[in-house]
Amino acid sequence: MKKFIGFAVVLLFSAVLYAQKDVTEFLGIPVDGTKQQMIENLKAKGFVYDSQKDVLSGEFNGEEVSISIQTQGNKVWRVTVVDENYRDETQIKIRFNKLVRQFENKESYLECKAPYWAYYIKASALQKGLLSEEEIPELFDDFLYVQKISDNENIGNGIMINKKKYQALFHQLSKSIDEDAEEVVNKFQKELKELQNSDEYKEVTGWASQYTEDEYTEEMIKRKDKIDDLAKSKFIEYIKAMERAVVVPSSMKQVWFTIAESGGQYGIMMFYENKYNKADGSDL
Repeated sequence: MKKFIGFAVVLLFSAVLYAQKDVTEFLGIPVDGTKQQMIENLKAKGFVYDSQKDVLSGEFNGEEVSISIQTQGNKVWRVTVVDENYRDETQIKIRFNKLVRQFENKESYLECKAPYWAYYIKASALQKGLLSEEEIPELFDDFLYVQKISDNENIGNGIMINKKKYQALFHQLSKSIDEDAEEVVNKFQKELKELQNSDEYKEVTGWASQYTEDEYTEEMIKRKDKIDDLAKSKFIEYIKAMERAVVVPSSMKQVWFTIAESGGQYGIMMFYENKYNKADGSDL
């Protein structure tokens, strides 16, 4: 599984902006607040709480499950959902891949939207003629890899012999994604319009109607290249800003699942995590 790298400084800054405003949700319930609040919210959804085991039980996504709640600093940061009924290797592979498809098709998750956004932004860059295909940065690359288990995979050997972990990772989209994306687009359009209204831009682009490329002097070529490079750099900045606007807040709203083994049978463990509330070493 790919590890997320980069964005470290931005993430630290964004934590201040987004904390407690837009966090991971489980069944529409924010993964936040006190443990008792979360328990009461889940009981209202029909789950039954066992105070002896400190778990809730009920049905989730068509499966009988048990739910446990983890806190940090008296704030909920993770909800863990575990299958009650384990199954054989063939069945667990089907269940795992079905879950992957469900997440990939759910529009509230980044992994569902990323392929469309990557295509749309690349198409826009090519249509405007600002960038060639080779110049366009790879978009949402960390969110487009295959997470399904192949038909040929031997899960039993993978877990027992090779100590392999079968996991899939997804991210809930920020609720403010539309506003954030619109802000990025408006900023780019404003800067591009300012460039296009500048005397230098108008003069350089006007040469195309007055001269052939063979008639350009060396100084004219330098000025034209400078304008072209400036327009390209603004578009690349826009692309990266658009990606950050989506990725940064969504990276704090993590949902992932893995295969657990017990006595040769297999089940799914799912984790809904609010990374704003997770211990980050700040108390050290």
